[in-house]
Amino acid sequence: MVFLVLLITLCGYSLLGYRVDERYDNWFFAFHGWLEARLQKWPLVSMLAVLLLPLLAIHWLLATFENGLFGLLGVVLYAAILFYSLGRGNLVEQTQSYLERWRDGDIQSAYHYAIDYFRLPEGSDIEDINQMHESVRAGLFYQWFEQIFVILFWFILAGPLGALFIRLLCLYEKALNDKDSADDLMPLQLQHVVQWLPARLLGFTFAIAGNFTLCFKVWMEAIMDWRRPTQDVLHNSGMAALGVCKIDENDRRIVIFDPALFESYAGELETIQELVIRSLVVWVVVLALLTIF
Repeated sequence: MVFLVLLITLCGYSLLGYRVDERYDNWFFAFHGWLEARLQKWPLVSMLAVLLLPLLAIHWLLATFENGLFGLLGVVLYAAILFYSLGRGNLVEQTQSYLERWRDGDIQSAYHYAIDYFRLPEGSDIEDINQMHESVRAGLFYQWFEQIFVILFWFILAGPLGALFIRLLCLYEKALNDKDSADDLMPLQLQHVVQWLPARLLGFTFAIAGNFTLCFKVWMEAIMDWRRPTQDVLHNSGMAALGVCKIDENDRRIVIFDPALFESYAGELETIQELVIRSLVVWVVVLALLTIF
């Protein structure tokens, strides 16, 4: 059933372009605000409650109706939960919109667009085109991972509740974006834990879908480093898979070759999308083989 649900959901999400509107997340922010006001002295309890109580409700729903209509209702519920758990944005369209601004030479507009959609850090030096492009590149890799791959990984491993938990964790992080306290580090640490394995699995997939020799060397270093941020793992592995970086043998850092032309930068982003889509196909094929055998 897992593979069937995956195919149904990805067809609607990737091929037909359906997305969950962000207004359907408002219930979570309202629920979080209500709990936080009552449990502000116990931030850990508040975090666990806002993440786990919705899962308990969905678990009851599945236990009650999963086997209805000879299992058909279960397929519908699984697909609905997975679809809700996937990312909200259309990354293909967002990348094209960014590239239109970039190719028109409207760097200011491209900069603000990247802040909104690719997590470009606010306050970045817009005059440093190379640094801006590298940040957009890393942000694009991470957005693909956060919106699709980490959700699919936990859906395959832990079912619809696993996928929903990852989405709720992302929403919780979004709710805390405007805060800066030690308590807010807890969800970030939890996010690092749940992303560690799927990020490195995707990095290995990049090696299969791209330059295996170069990417595998970078991937092995990521496997040995628990603390390395997810975004760095994906960016370094992805760029190595594309064969446009090298390993500095002196200090083992990843050195990115900076193309000279705007069109070369744009071409890199388009190549990144092609790599990610090939990697998604690899995941689907592997899951199909596991289902058959």
